[in-house]
Amino acid sequence: MNFPLSTLPAHALPSQGSAPKPDFGAVDFDRSPFLVIWEVTQACSLACLHCRAEARPCRDAGELTTKEAFALLDETRRFGPVLFVITGGDPLERPDIFDIIRHGAEIGLRMTMMPAGTRKMTRPTIRRMKEAAWSASPSAWTATIVKITILSAAWMAASFGP
Repeated sequence: MNFPLSTLPAHALPSQGSAPKPDFGAVDFDRSPFLVIWEVTQACSLACLHCRAEARPCRDAGELTTKEAFALLDETRRFGPVLFVITGGDPLERPDIFDIIRHGAEIGLRMTMMPAGTRKMTRPTIRRMKEAAWSASPSAWTATIVKITILSAAWMAASFGP
């Protein structure tokens, strides 16, 4: 449903110089998803009761390898520049997570990650998340997604402790 801009509250209007939002009306959902969510690992030091990922302290031997992860991203890219959300467990438990993010951004996916608020969520980690996503696609849209993710992760870490 489209609303004329004049009927939207000021905080919902795009700011001057921001990237346009994707045209959801142009997406043919019979042929392509708009959003893909991938749980890259079940490993997480938190194992919260509310988590649907059935988190555990160790990575599973059946997780995709880096090469298989790249192939999944490449196959997903065939749908177009979808929003690709990496989650888990805690994606930061994968040593190759920044390579995965970087590869997705380089091939044109709009990458974001939902890490857990663990001790791994440090300023250097947040910097690496930003650099991996921005290295290949420094669009305002990608930057916004990364900023939202970083702020969410920082809030979780501050709220629940390191």
